[in-house]
Amino acid sequence: GVGQGTFGLSGLLLDTDFFDLRLGASGFASIHGSNPANNYDQALARGFLIGSVEITEKMRFNLGYSYEYVWLNYSKFRSTNDVDVSLRFVPFGNFVTNLTYEAQIRDVLRPPAAAVLNQDATVQTTGISQLWYTPDWFGFGKNFLGAGFQFRHEESDGLEYDSDSYNARIRAGFALPWSMYWTTSAGYEWRMFEH
Repeated sequence: GVGQGTFGLSGLLLDTDFFDLRLGASGFASIHGSNPANNYDQALARGFLIGSVEITEKMRFNLGYSYEYVWLNYSKFRSTNDVDVSLRFVPFGNFVTNLTYEAQIRDVLRPPAAAVLNQDATVQTTGISQLWYTPDWFGFGKNFLGAGFQFRHEESDGLEYDSDSYNARIRAGFALPWSMYWTTSAGYEWRMFEH
C-alpha cells in the first residue's frame, strides 16, 4: 500500500496595477507500507517567492525563486535551489502563450558512510505552452484547453545521471460552481541517459 498527501498555502504580499509578489509553501509525503518498497518513502518541503511585472496589457514577465528540501527514505537528503523565468503573452484572441526557462542546483547530502553514487546536479529546463480559453460553456466561467512541450538537460557530478529528456503534455480546465476549477492533464516523457 502507498499513502500520499499534499498541502499548499500561498498569498499575495504585494498587489499593484503593474506588479505583484506572491509568497508560498507546499509539502508532499509518500509513504509505502512494506519492505523493500519503503526505500522510496519521501517527504518534501518547498518555499517559493514569485514576482510578476505587467509589460503591456497582453504581456507579463515573471521571476520566481524556490527552495526545496527532500527527505529520501529519511537517510539521504536533497536540497534544491531553483530559479525560473517566464514570459506570458496573448498573441491573439483567446490564446495565451507561455515561454519558460528554469535552472536548478541540486545537492544530495548523505551520511558520511553512505555508499551512494554522486547525484549532485544542475538541471536546466526550457519550454513553451499554449492555452486556449474557451467560451463559458456551463455558465460558471471560462474553460481552457492547453498543450505544452519541455526540454530538460541534467548534468550530474556522478556521470551516471547525465540525461536529456523531452516532455509533451496536454491539459484541460473546466469552471465549476463557487469559483472552483476541475483540471486534468496527461503527459509523456522520454529520457536519454548519456552513460
